[in-house]
Amino acid sequence: MAGTKGKCMHEYIIDMKDLSDSRELLESKPPKVIKIFIYFLLFMLVTGFIWISVSSIEITTKSPGIIRPIDDISIVRNVVSGTLENIWFKDGDYVTKDEPLYKIDTTSLDIDYNEVLSKLSRSNKTKEDVIKLQKSISENKNLFSSDNIKFYNRFLTYQLEKEKLNMTYLKALREYDDENSLLDNMKTQRKLDELEANVRYNFLNVETFVSRNFIDIENEITTINEELITLNRNKMALEENIKMSQVNASISGRIQKIQDLNTGDFLGVGSEVLRVLPIESESIKVDIMVSNKDIAGITVGNVVTYRFSALPQSEYGVLEGKVLSIPGDITSNGANGNVYVLEGSVNSNKLDNKDGIPVFLKSGMFCDVRIITREQKILGYLLEKLDFKS
Repeated sequence: MAGTKGKCMHEYIIDMKDLSDSRELLESKPPKVIKIFIYFLLFMLVTGFIWISVSSIEITTKSPGIIRPIDDISIVRNVVSGTLENIWFKDGDYVTKDEPLYKIDTTSLDIDYNEVLSKLSRSNKTKEDVIKLQKSISENKNLFSSDNIKFYNRFLTYQLEKEKLNMTYLKALREYDDENSLLDNMKTQRKLDELEANVRYNFLNVETFVSRNFIDIENEITTINEELITLNRNKMALEENIKMSQVNASISGRIQKIQDLNTGDFLGVGSEVLRVLPIESESIKVDIMVSNKDIAGITVGNVVTYRFSALPQSEYGVLEGKVLSIPGDITSNGANGNVYVLEGSVNSNKLDNKDGIPVFLKSGMFCDVRIITREQKILGYLLEKLDFKS
């Protein structure tokens, strides 16, 4: 083709002998290590799929919590209004049961109390005199000495009035007797009837006067008794207020001041003054603040774990417990907003560090609470997260 014009074509002819190495490469089996790796990978995938299909994970709800003693915290609320006379406590002090905390000035209460005592004394004396007057009227004899001028004269007034009515009656009786003693031809039946009616009228006046005085005295005694009941109630109320003006600790514990106070400050009824917190109670609980969005899946008996920021988990571990109670309504809780305050149990009141040294939990310590609400298959959980499962 040397003399031919046009495109020059180059053709390459390869001898089959030259392809022996490539054929060997294609016909050779893969290395054993690759085969093992592929089988291992398939095994792991199958094993992993089986594991996530049958295994479960715990679904938890995270919430803040705070340690509280099962023994109730004593909240001291003022009962008697008034100014502070003495203050015997400071914030953080340890107090024992019945130890005095503060005292309200009772000057005005003492004045009222003495006035009630005086009224009681006068009312009791008046009652005695009225009963004595009743007896004097019954016996028709003045049992009072001239020293008791009021009731001495009162009986004399009664006696004179009765005597006056009695004399009028006797006069009418004499007039009737005189008329009745006349000869038959000198008296008339009409005149006798009139005189007899007058006798009866005046006798009735005497009887009515005596009866009315007895009734008035009975009513007076009843009124005095009612007054004594009221005065005795006032006396007991004032005694109670005077007694409660000094406030003592109802339990032993640590003082937590609610408001700053100084002698001379006015305290109204119902004012919260302080709390007394039990110290290192062996029985503690946890108040768990659960938000509205997390409450639906929680039930009584759910297992709970507690992690304390003051006691690192890496050194002290965690504590466990259970949900003991769930409130029926939501509560406003300051910084935490509106929450459900659940009560949780704790399996211990202390945590041991790596060296075995115990640290006791104190009321008021904050913790991170994780409530195990349910268990779910890992596969289902992953599908939910990938939005493949509703």
